[in-house]
Amino acid sequence: KNSFIKKVVLPDSIENIGPDAFAGCTLLGEIKFPPNLTYIGWRAFSECMCLTELTIPGNVKRIGWHAFEKCNRLRSAELCEGIEALENGVFSSCRNLIKIRFPVSIREFGGWMFFSCVNLREVWFNGPIRELPERCFSGCFQLLHVHMHEGLERIGVEAFYECTVLNEVLLPEG
Repeated sequence: KNSFIKKVVLPDSIENIGPDAFAGCTLLGEIKFPPNLTYIGWRAFSECMCLTELTIPGNVKRIGWHAFEKCNRLRSAELCEGIEALENGVFSSCRNLIKIRFPVSIREFGGWMFFSCVNLREVWFNGPIRELPERCFSGCFQLLHVHMHEGLERIGVEAFYECTVLNEVLLPEG
């Protein structure tokens, strides 16, 4: 843990960010990802309390377990075209995350993705997700709308548990 790092600018040579690399950097508010980065490890930026917005470029192909968990000031996250897989709990307990859009390129989507994102209101899937895994929206008390793309085959256990104001899940035919 480090409470003094405010900004991270990684060199172009970095291809992977390892587990817990910047976890607990409570003042970290800005991250610049390099063009050769392909993997963000599990809990790499967990508990970065000052991070308010996030853009993950398409050169990143996979984001590890709980990579941005408990980034409590995170309000928006942009996932760019090219990202293919999000492991379990990537944004769990990001208490101020309001909305997120997934690019067409997303193929894998882990469970507990938005667990306890209590202010999440809207989620858009722009590509074919085959499964909404277990508890992916559990505890999202303010979730109003989920917009799915064709291809959904399975909704996991308690996927929408405690989504008390949810009024629309748009599932296209097919």
